[in-house]
Amino acid sequence: MNSPQFVESSRHIAKNIMTLELEDDGKMRSLFLRMTGREPSKEEVAVLTHLLTEQRAYFKQSPKIADELIKIGKTVTKIADKPELAAWTIVVNAMMNLDSFYMLR
Repeated sequence: MNSPQFVESSRHIAKNIMTLELEDDGKMRSLFLRMTGREPSKEEVAVLTHLLTEQRAYFKQSPKIADELIKIGKTVTKIADKPELAAWTIVVNAMMNLDSFYMLR
């Protein structure tokens, strides 16, 4: 799920989630519901929130890498906080790798 199409899709979903007027917990729950069709458990929210925190720190220290990540694909995304978008892009991309994203049980 690391092809340019999935990374670009992740970025667009991430940008959409970032526009929600919710705290991170609410954004994460909304994202999870949109991606999987079910409410997340407390543990799932905790793991994804931890990932978001790690990625925020990484991309704030490496803004050039954040810039490279959000340039992947054919569409251009204009946003001021590129490290934040990059961090959310990674979270969305990770969620695309969940069984519940691509399998119906």
